[in-house]
Amino acid sequence: MANSANVSDSINSLRASVYYGTVLASIGGLYIFADEAYYNDNVVPFHWARNNDGRLDWFDNYHRGIDKFGHIYSTSLFSQNFYSIARWAGYSEAQASWLSAGSALTVLTAMEVWDGHFKSWGFSPGDFAADVIGALLPVARRHIGFMQHIDYKMSYNFLAHKAPDSGVHDYDHMTFWLTANPSGFFNSLNGISFLKYFNIAAGFGITADLPHKQELYLALDYNLKKIKTKNSYLRHLIAILDRFHLPAPAVRFSPDITAFVLFF
Repeated sequence: MANSANVSDSINSLRASVYYGTVLASIGGLYIFADEAYYNDNVVPFHWARNNDGRLDWFDNYHRGIDKFGHIYSTSLFSQNFYSIARWAGYSEAQASWLSAGSALTVLTAMEVWDGHFKSWGFSPGDFAADVIGALLPVARRHIGFMQHIDYKMSYNFLAHKAPDSGVHDYDHMTFWLTANPSGFFNSLNGISFLKYFNIAAGFGITADLPHKQELYLALDYNLKKIKTKNSYLRHLIAILDRFHLPAPAVRFSPDITAFVLFF
């Protein structure tokens, strides 16, 4: 996709049609994926998702809340990529930011509404709140100064043993990271040029054993977006790759203290 600096603010109707077609295709594709993955339950009237004790599902549930971090991540990815397409279509930076956020929230809200019609699921207010945060996160990173030095990433341990039925709820192999670049916050570090390529990341995960326990990490992270290239497509690819926390040294502080030379 074209970089925002190379895009006119004159909207191209054909490209705008591609944008809206992509949003609709995302809704349809997500429904097809979800229907195959876990919509194998009885259809019931719309209802709210509740925990075992009858409370509305906000955060701390069977998955110890890590599913909410996943909702933030997936919605932010939709928002980020819709923004690139909207800028390519000619929308201004502000228009593209809010249009992409609204589109991403629409896609994920459609899925939440479908959840509300299946017996074992229900519409989760916690999931919806996480979707709102995820949709707005890229907007904040573009328009709020200090947020430009903060990012939100995911890592996945492909090497760990996985249960045959783990499917889309393979949360115990996922870790979500809030990562920041120190040189962006401390002027005294700006003179050390290589530091711009490294972030400090705080991670959240859960254990594989039941009942799940929450895991907290501190790790090194790579700031790939500081890699300069004149190729707009390569810049977009780097931006997507940079949404993943790549293997790096880390320390787990909870539920036990463990050091990792490379944490996946």
